[in-house]
Amino acid sequence: MAEKRPQQEKEPRQFVDLRFSYDRGVVLHDISRERDRQERLREAGKFPATCADPTRSDAEKLPVLIEEVGEAARAMCEAGGATDVQSAGLRDELVQVAAVAVAWIEAIDARKVVPRG
Repeated sequence: MAEKRPQQEKEPRQFVDLRFSYDRGVVLHDISRERDRQERLREAGKFPATCADPTRSDAEKLPVLIEEVGEAARAMCEAGGATDVQSAGLRDELVQVAAVAVAWIEAIDARKVVPRG
């Protein structure tokens, strides 16, 4: 007959509510500022459209996002095992990646796609 082991008391799970994290708020603010900057550059004629343009196809937007991801990869490689200070360039590039993705989502939402029935 197997010996019964006493049950260990389980510690209650502790969940951290990150919805109101100061750091997340800073990140989202930075992404929003980058979106605004993208639109100002478009208005200044730096490029004809942003990924927020609902008239541009998804096929036209994907290379823009991939280019930004590539720039983030380059920043990561240049940092080579970066410390927090050295990874500032990577952070900046990731903010740009996120801003392009947000712009694309804005375009999707602007299309007001109606399900076909």
